[in-house]
Amino acid sequence: MFTAPGLFLLPLFLYTLGPLLVLGLIGWGIWRGATAAREGTFNVGGLLSGYFQLVQGAALVLLLVGGATLLAAGFSYAFGQDFSYRTTVFAPITPGPAQAKPTASVTAAAAPGPTPIPTVAPELQQRRQRDVAQQQRGGMSQGISITIVAALLAGLHGAGRRWLLPRLGMSPAPSKLYLGVMLVVFGITGVIALSIAAANLAGFYSAPAADPLAQPNELPTPPGGAVATALADLPLWIWFLWTTVRTSREIPVAGAAVSGQS
Repeated sequence: MFTAPGLFLLPLFLYTLGPLLVLGLIGWGIWRGATAAREGTFNVGGLLSGYFQLVQGAALVLLLVGGATLLAAGFSYAFGQDFSYRTTVFAPITPGPAQAKPTASVTAAAAPGPTPIPTVAPELQQRRQRDVAQQQRGGMSQGISITIVAALLAGLHGAGRRWLLPRLGMSPAPSKLYLGVMLVVFGITGVIALSIAAANLAGFYSAPAADPLAQPNELPTPPGGAVATALADLPLWIWFLWTTVRTSREIPVAGAAVSGQS
């Protein structure tokens, strides 16, 4: 089971490596634009093509984040709140009062009694339930809003690319660079998410019943987030892999057709 480092590995990738790749695309676009301007081959169609692909790629990454957040919230309703969320309210650790060492006569006279069972105060239990319920509601609302906005942005920019670029004399097909970068982003995310999801699921279902007074490092990691990320990433990963393979197969065929006509 992944502990705290494994738990933060996936968000670290999504929110650090993803934006770095997007910034790399922006830098590449600026460099290509400057090179084209010096050579006299700069055109508005190329600029619009880069814009459409850049915004659509960023929107698809946001779609992954929103879909994973929404799925994790849905898992908490289907499999229990502890499947996706863990309370941040824990029982305080307070040292007991100092006691004097009993004498031999007192120890012999004292009758052995039952071991007290640790219990959680009702107020603390209610705070825990409110905390997890708030996380659940927040995850559902954030997942829905991010998914809707990201899907609209990706769809509108994809439709704009297919409608506008042919009218400017350019192909509406995505560039090989765009396909390669998005395949790397969703491929690495899928590999990491699947690994963490398998480990967290095994640890979650094999862990013993949690102590009511357990502290954060004593509780199993909820697997809902990693499972949701893997499931949300899988369709995007497969689509970009299939599109990249299809595009690479079409290039030699087109070249052979041209040579045959000449």
